[in-house]
Amino acid sequence: MTPVQVDIWGASRSIGRKLGQLLREEGDVAVSLHAGSLPPALDTLPHLLILFGYPESLREQVEAVRATSDGEQVVLVVALSDRTTPETLSGLLYAGIDDVLDVGAPPTLLKARLRLLVRRARARQRRWDIERELQVRVGQQAVVAELGRRALAGMPLPLLLEYTTERVAAALGVELTKVLRLLPDGQALLLVAGYGWQEGLVGSARVPAGTHSQAGYTLRAGGPVVVEDFAQETRFACPELLRQHGVQAGVSVPIFVAGRSWGVLGAHTGRPRTFSSDDVHFLQAVAHVLAMAIERQEREEALRESEARYRAILETAVDAIITIDETGRILLFNPAAERIFGYRAEEVIGRNISILMPSPYREQHDRYIRNYLETGRRRIIGRGREVTGLRKDGTTFPMYLAVSEVRLPDRRLFTGIVRDLSETRRLEQEILRISDEERRSIGQDLHDGLGQMLTG
Repeated sequence: MTPVQVDIWGASRSIGRKLGQLLREEGDVAVSLHAGSLPPALDTLPHLLILFGYPESLREQVEAVRATSDGEQVVLVVALSDRTTPETLSGLLYAGIDDVLDVGAPPTLLKARLRLLVRRARARQRRWDIERELQVRVGQQAVVAELGRRALAGMPLPLLLEYTTERVAAALGVELTKVLRLLPDGQALLLVAGYGWQEGLVGSARVPAGTHSQAGYTLRAGGPVVVEDFAQETRFACPELLRQHGVQAGVSVPIFVAGRSWGVLGAHTGRPRTFSSDDVHFLQAVAHVLAMAIERQEREEALRESEARYRAILETAVDAIITIDETGRILLFNPAAERIFGYRAEEVIGRNISILMPSPYREQHDRYIRNYLETGRRRIIGRGREVTGLRKDGTTFPMYLAVSEVRLPDRRLFTGIVRDLSETRRLEQEILRISDEERRSIGQDLHDGLGQMLTG
C-alpha cells in the first residue's frame, strides 16, 4: 500500500512535531513539516494538506490549491486559530477546504480526528486512482477505435503508422514510440515509423533481430516483453538506439501478419516504470489493428498486381477474348476482338453478343443459353468448334470459338476465345489452287511426252 503523504505548512515546531507523531502512529503515513505559508504553486500535491495561519492568508492558499489541475485529489484541512470567526470559516469553506482541525483538543480526540482525516485522504486517493485508471482505459480504447476507423477508411499505411506512434505515446505517457519492420533477410529490423526520435533516424535506423535486443527478443518470444529498468535487465542488452535516447524502461509487442512475423510495436521512457497489464493489452490491441491494416494493404497490392497481369494478357493476346453474362450481355471485349470484329469496346459493352453473329445463329443464341441453364446440356460450352462471325461492316468470316464457364457465388459468366480463320482458309484455298495447277501441269507434261513418244 502506498503511504499517505501528509504535508503540514505554517505550524509551530512543537505543534508540528505533535501532529507528526500522532499521524505516524496510524502506520503507512509519511509526514513533512514546512515552515512558513504554502507557496503559490507546488510541483506535486500530498494526499493530506494541513495549513496553519491567519484566515485571510489561508483562503488565498486554499484557492491556489483548488485552482491546480489535480487540486481535487488532496484532502485540504485548515487549523483553527483565535482569529477564526464564523464569517472567515464560511469563506474558507467556500474556497474549498474539506475540514477544520482544532489542535487544542484533548490528545485522544485530536488523534481520533487525525485518524479520520488519514482515512479520508486514503479513500479519496483510491477513488482518484480508479477514476484516473478509467480515464486512461477509456482513452486507450478510443485510440484503438480511431485507429480501426482510419484503417478501414483506407488511410495510407505510412500515415497510419505515424499517426499510431503519436497516439500511443500520448495514451501511455511515454517519450518514445516505434514501429519496426523485419527486413527480408531476417537479420535486422528497420525503424519505419516513430515518435520522439532524433531527426533522420526514422526510415534509416536498424536494430538487430537476434535475441540480444528487446525487439528481436520480442519477435522470438512471440508475445509482449516488458522492461521496467534496463539497468536490471538480464535477458538482453539495451540496444545502442535506445541507449542514445536515455531509455530506461519500455514495453514491446510483436506484429504478426497472415501468420508470419512482420515487425514490432514498442513504447519507451527515460525513467524506470512499471507498465500495467492494461498498458500491455492496449499495445497488443493496437498491434492487432496494424496487422489487419498491413494484411489488407498487401492483399490489395497483390490484387492490383494480378489485375495488371490479367490486363496485360488481355491487351496483348492475339486471339479475341469476350466475356458475357447469363443474359448474353457483353462484359469484356479485348483489343484483339476490336481488331477482328471491327467494333470498339465501348460500342459493344452492355449489348447482346448476338450482334457478332449472322442469321440464323443470331436468333438462336439466347435460347441456347436458356436451355443450357435449365437443362445443363452443352453444345459448345467446354468445347471448341468452327462457326461464322459477323463483322461491323456486315461481312462474315470463319472463326474458331472455344467457350468456358466461370461460376461465381451470385452468377455465371461465359468467356469465349475467338480465332479468325480467314487467313487460314485463304491459305488452304491457295494450297488447293496450287495443287490443282500442279496436277494440270503434270498431266500436260505426261500428255505431251507420251504424244512425242508415239509420234517417234
